[in-house]
Amino acid sequence: MSSVNRWEAVLGVILGLLVNEITDISPWIARRLVRWSAYRWTTDPEIAAGYAEEWEALIDDRPGKLFKLLTAVRFSLGAAGRAAPQLARHIKAHILLILGLRKARSPYQLIRATYAGIGAGKKR
Repeated sequence: MSSVNRWEAVLGVILGLLVNEITDISPWIARRLVRWSAYRWTTDPEIAAGYAEEWEALIDDRPGKLFKLLTAVRFSLGAAGRAAPQLARHIKAHILLILGLRKARSPYQLIRATYAGIGAGKKR
């Protein structure tokens, strides 16, 4: 057996173990992704908790380990797409605030800044 064949055999065993471990933890990862997705889908914590519970039940009903993970990835992609415009507006507002181009004096800006931990004003 040449050294290349030995390395191929070792790599085959290592990759087999890695795939086995990933498929074993994929339901756990799927539940975590679904919970993350639910809280990115909406800003209301009560509604997000309801979504998370429903989506976790859906994940548990799916057959197979990898199918559960793929379903959770679909939820995550949808939530990320929905949250991206909100995040972009949020980042833009904070950049303008930091650069001093806009003062955070409207109630909306004070709430957003306080919620984000910037401390632009005291909570009322």
